[in-house]
Amino acid sequence: MLCAQAQKPPVLAVEDVLPVSTYACARFGGLAACGEAANALPMSVIVNAFLQKLPEQTRQQRFDQGLDRGAEHVRQVLQHLGLDPTDVRTVLQRPMVVAMGRATIEGMGPSVALVIDAGGHAAALGRVIAALEAVQAGDHERLAAPLRDSYHDVWMELHQDLLLSLDRQRTAADA
Repeated sequence: MLCAQAQKPPVLAVEDVLPVSTYACARFGGLAACGEAANALPMSVIVNAFLQKLPEQTRQQRFDQGLDRGAEHVRQVLQHLGLDPTDVRTVLQRPMVVAMGRATIEGMGPSVALVIDAGGHAAALGRVIAALEAVQAGDHERLAAPLRDSYHDVWMELHQDLLLSLDRQRTAADA
């Protein structure tokens, strides 16, 4: 009996699916790769040493509670958008590439593509894209309006927590 087996197709990088007209791309390796890169920075050693020297109560009051409040606010905003935080985390853990290609129609700018390696998480990616499309269709306040459970609010709360942890008052330069 004679059997033949086809070769396994090569594993492609996310960039490999881009057309040859692509002239620039930026790769994001996912949250794990981002965390590893951040931990490899020299500043990471300094920040971690500083945090370890803080008394537990100070760290809890000035950092952990603020991060917890920020995380809860992000969860609320995602819920407002109809997104499960697990879906967003799943998508952000996947490798992705933003790419630019040559202009395809005269007078138009270059083409731009976001390519995400969905792995086995296509359903989560679909839910995230659907929520973003809903925002794109009209309700921009969900993302940017102050006092509307928006990302603007998350940034402002984080900024205020950072100022408090540094024992600083908000000034005109902080606005």
